[in-house]
Amino acid sequence: ANPPTPARSTRRKRAEAALLECELQFKALLEGLGVGLAFTDRDDTFVHVNPRLAELTGYTCQEMLGKTFCDLLVDQRDWPWIEERMRRRLVGITEVYEVRLHRKDATHFWAEVNAVPFRDSAGEIVGSLATFSDITDRKEAFEALRRQREFLEQVIDTDSNLIFTRTRDGIFTLANKALADLYQTSPGELLGRPLSDLISNNAELESILTIDRKVIDGGVVQVDQEVPVRDPRSGETRWYQSIKRPLLSPDGRESQVLAVFSDITERRRHENILRALVEAGYPVCAAVAQP
Repeated sequence: ANPPTPARSTRRKRAEAALLECELQFKALLEGLGVGLAFTDRDDTFVHVNPRLAELTGYTCQEMLGKTFCDLLVDQRDWPWIEERMRRRLVGITEVYEVRLHRKDATHFWAEVNAVPFRDSAGEIVGSLATFSDITDRKEAFEALRRQREFLEQVIDTDSNLIFTRTRDGIFTLANKALADLYQTSPGELLGRPLSDLISNNAELESILTIDRKVIDGGVVQVDQEVPVRDPRSGETRWYQSIKRPLLSPDGRESQVLAVFSDITERRRHENILRALVEAGYPVCAAVAQP
């Protein structure tokens, strides 16, 4: 082999310096990430962690090295689930999941974990690379919304009126027990279903949706519309007085219609009886006034 020339030696030194600089920049990037980061081997043992993950967990980086993910951060009841995640990684599966982790001081936080298989230069999977984001605030906000929705559902389920919300396309986003009972289903089963599942007459369906869209687009409350509703349980047509108003969806992106239907069948029946008596010439006012 030819001995290295000064020019070749210089090029090699420059390449080595560039590689070292690249490694330092990469390390600085890892250390400065706003999310926790960890390399684990095939046994899920920490090989490298960045300062942000140490900050999230309350351990020092040195304390975490050589410990397994499950032993250090995961509740024992969740070990089988986490071990299955690691097995998936070792066969090349990338995934994002949420898990409740515990800190050194025994407090807990929720993390979103984005985990990918980590391969060596030969392409063999030697472990896992994962980022950890603290999503505790998001989870708590979601839980608060869930509790509020459950409370709202309990409130409206005690009401005998038909109460629901639906989109401009007729998709139910909320339904109370009275409405679900009418259609012999449950409130949960109605969610996400289109009105067309309940009304087969196309002309009637389009008429209802047209009114819904006028309420949504016009931003006005519609009161006192009397509408017939066929009870599928008995085949009887019952009359309801409806109130509809526009309502923003929880994410504020879409307007929906909120509706309350009050059963006025008996009232209409009494009105029809009185009307028939009047038309027959019966002295209704006198009869009503008598004790």
